[in-house]
Amino acid sequence: MIAENIRNNVDYVKNRISRLDRAELALYDLPVIGRLVITEKIAFITPYSNRRHGADSPCVMVASGHPLYELADRLFVKFQQASRVP
Repeated sequence: MIAENIRNNVDYVKNRISRLDRAELALYDLPVIGRLVITEKIAFITPYSNRRHGADSPCVMVASGHPLYELADRLFVKFQQASRVP
């Protein structure tokens, strides 16, 4: 059932972004240990514990140039290299 839900979500997102120039979708075979959102200026890092996910987890916001921003950017690049396009 989870695999079917993921496929449905992927199909929905692919349909929504198909008209956008600056959007891409990639799948990763990684455990869900946190959330990482990066822009050109800010990184939002939300680590998940074994007992908390999403809204119950703290979110750290760091600016470009901060060592944690650089770490987040490096992680994102590595994840992107290991991804596959659906």
